[in-house]
Amino acid sequence: MKPLALVLAVGFSVFAADSSWIPVTGVVVDPVHQSLRPIQGLPGASLLGPALNLPFAVSRAALLGKNAAIAIDAPGDANSAAQAWLITGLLQGDLAPNPLNGAIAGVERIAANDTGSVAVLYSKSSSQLQFVSGLPGSATVSDPISIPGTVGAIAVSDDGGWALIGVTDSGAGTVYRVGPATNNQLLPVTTLGDPSAIALRSGQDAVIADHATNEVFLVRDVVGAQQRTPLADASSGVSGPAALLVLPDQSILIANAGSQTIGRVDPVTLQTGTIPVIGVPDRFEKLLQPGVYALNQPGGAPLLLLDASSDLNVVFVPQER
Repeated sequence: MKPLALVLAVGFSVFAADSSWIPVTGVVVDPVHQSLRPIQGLPGASLLGPALNLPFAVSRAALLGKNAAIAIDAPGDANSAAQAWLITGLLQGDLAPNPLNGAIAGVERIAANDTGSVAVLYSKSSSQLQFVSGLPGSATVSDPISIPGTVGAIAVSDDGGWALIGVTDSGAGTVYRVGPATNNQLLPVTTLGDPSAIALRSGQDAVIADHATNEVFLVRDVVGAQQRTPLADASSGVSGPAALLVLPDQSILIANAGSQTIGRVDPVTLQTGTIPVIGVPDRFEKLLQPGVYALNQPGGAPLLLLDASSDLNVVFVPQER
């Protein structure tokens, strides 16, 4: 497979190595080939393009805005710890991967705020969380924060001053607020069985999923009053909730990995609905095209995209021919 360099243009089009202009919906991790690959074309008429030319195998990554990403390499053996890399020039033809010096090793989860200026890294092997600010041009790595238990979900505030983390420890779950704004202290927000997904809403409200009880609820004012309100449960179709997404109209989408559906909840009327998916939706991964999200990773099954720019449409992306 020939590596590809990308150049940003109007409407997320790119100039490829073969001198043709190609629209790009986003970039995703291909776990089979351990690479970053562009989604060439627009939802409903796209395919996975050739791997980006990187000097390491990729195990996971998170986009930072439109031109940068944090990627974690895939260790060559079981005794090696995964290294974090900062990739700039992602869509400008000057791809520049550099080790993110000072980052914790063995990162298994990455989350970023909407602008991509702050990212949070989590390593289960070291039980540590770490904030990286000033992204992408002036990356500053903070001191690691020790976390008891296992982190299953992270959502970063708009200003990057704190994050909500869902932690399971000894069979009990807690959502904490932590970061520079809390002096790196873990401040409890709410308790539950197994926090599997968190999405921020209107700045200081949070939607949280409990995988253990198949429930989704809203916590208003996570910094202050922390008022908890149930939104949906198994009776309304919640089954193995793996990810959450708040749409511009404030309705909430639930990736139900258990039932292979996407649930939708109106937080005011509590009316619910479901969309069947041919595959297992386990994420709402933001892409470059506004309103388009990856629902899974390519590999054993086709890559699924959710186009929420108008109606909710699920389409698949075939492999490069």
